[in-house]
Amino acid sequence: MIMRRSFKAASIRSAEVRRLTQGAGVDRVVEVGGGGTMNHSLRAMSLGAELALVGNVAGGSATVDLNASLAPTATVRRVAVGSRAQFISMARAISVNRMRPVIDRVFSFEEAPSAFAYYAEQKNFGKVVIRVSS
Repeated sequence: MIMRRSFKAASIRSAEVRRLTQGAGVDRVVEVGGGGTMNHSLRAMSLGAELALVGNVAGGSATVDLNASLAPTATVRRVAVGSRAQFISMARAISVNRMRPVIDRVFSFEEAPSAFAYYAEQKNFGKVVIRVSS
């Protein structure tokens, strides 16, 4: 399945998402706004959609509208990214141990749609990379 109906929650409001998807809503939401944009994200989701709760950059308390959250029967997952200190520690360990990611395939920026299709097939072993500069 290609994630063709996705959006960044803080960048667009739910009514516009519904309009752009002819009322269907989106399959995936990456919610970085938190309390400030959560209800828009929930209202923008399709039936059975998934929401990845990453951050709270918009601030505000997370008063969730239950009508918005129950309607799409969405799955909400909290994505923990760790602290700055943990990131520095991880980067140091990667460097010291000379770890390198396993890269399955590299696509040019112009081939991005093909890269997403390839990734959606779930046949890769390792990272699928989209090169954005030469």
